[in-house]
Amino acid sequence: MSCSMPSSSIFTEPIMNNSGDPTESLENLLVQLENNGYESIPSFRIYLAAKPFIEKFEVNADVNQLDKFCRYLTWSLDQEKPEHSYIACGFQKKHLIAWIEHIKCISVNCLSSMSKLKPELQTDSKSLSIFLNTVVSLTCMRTWRITKHEQYKQLETGINNLTNNVYSYMITEGQFYESINELLQAGFTRPGKIFFTRTNLHALATLSNKSLLDSRFVTDLLLTKYVIYVISIPAYVHYVHSLCPDGLPDTLFSVLIDFLAVEGNLENCLIGKEICFIFSLLANLTDFGQYFPDLAEQIHPKFLNVLLKLLRFCEEELNISKKSHWHPILGWVSAPISLPYLNTVAVVRGQIEALWKPVYIQSSTEPSTCRSLRPSAYGRIHLASCRRHSAESVDVWS
Repeated sequence: MSCSMPSSSIFTEPIMNNSGDPTESLENLLVQLENNGYESIPSFRIYLAAKPFIEKFEVNADVNQLDKFCRYLTWSLDQEKPEHSYIACGFQKKHLIAWIEHIKCISVNCLSSMSKLKPELQTDSKSLSIFLNTVVSLTCMRTWRITKHEQYKQLETGINNLTNNVYSYMITEGQFYESINELLQAGFTRPGKIFFTRTNLHALATLSNKSLLDSRFVTDLLLTKYVIYVISIPAYVHYVHSLCPDGLPDTLFSVLIDFLAVEGNLENCLIGKEICFIFSLLANLTDFGQYFPDLAEQIHPKFLNVLLKLLRFCEEELNISKKSHWHPILGWVSAPISLPYLNTVAVVRGQIEALWKPVYIQSSTEPSTCRSLRPSAYGRIHLASCRRHSAESVDVWS
């Protein structure tokens, strides 16, 4: 990214410590900030001390210090005075490139740290809020107060490109969707309860969606990762829609169905996946569709064909002769059932029951699509729990 810098420097040379080393210990500086206030030390000194820490960051050893640093960083982004703004540290040309790489590394370190947290613990939940706030702030220029400063309005375009650059780096180099998956799985591990605040879940959903809703970022690879790591998480759509419905915009639904309707895309997402994964994806897409019935009707029969394919994949799995694991909805299946699936059975059952709602029944019996809806296409799926019979096998077509 290239942008024009202000002609005059806003910083003096860093203040030396007693040893004459300009790179002071970040840990010591953070203690001073806690004791004397965030305004007690210029942001440039914090930046010089933070650089080696961020470059050598280790998740298992440094999360607490990263938490403290990110608390300062998010405060700093809300400051208009250059001497207190971490963003202004990049306004010197000789530091610009190193500073941009530094910001990218901060976002990736926050991402990797989030994936190791346990949201059910209060301390980890607070750290999650800090790391999410940091990532969102670094990828959204609107949160940078200094950009409202008259002196730096000329940099608005360059700074906007920078935030896009940081986000692009994070989703391509930082195992973004894999980390989001670990965190979401951890938050949905107990039956009937999730361990995310509304704000945190909204931030996670928004960060996950952003790359799919912007033509500058979206690729088939990212869409595939979203399907595999996000929209297939058991009960994901239900929880997000319940707590923060704007985290699932109608445009996202259209993008997903258009992608999955292309020959081969859904099949690529399901390579090597077990029945629970396929069933959760089916449940989430069914749930998603009922929230936007008008849109679902507009993209019919694409949407219906995607659901049919998923039902056929379920049927193939249920026709496997060797089964040794009991699924509370599907009955006997060949693969073991993991804890997240077991703990969300009640929600997933409710999502699947939407298939019997009028919006789906009517669309599946329209003359234009009746030919493709043979009973064998739907297959036989155990819906024992849905029908209150512990081992009753019923035909989806009935």
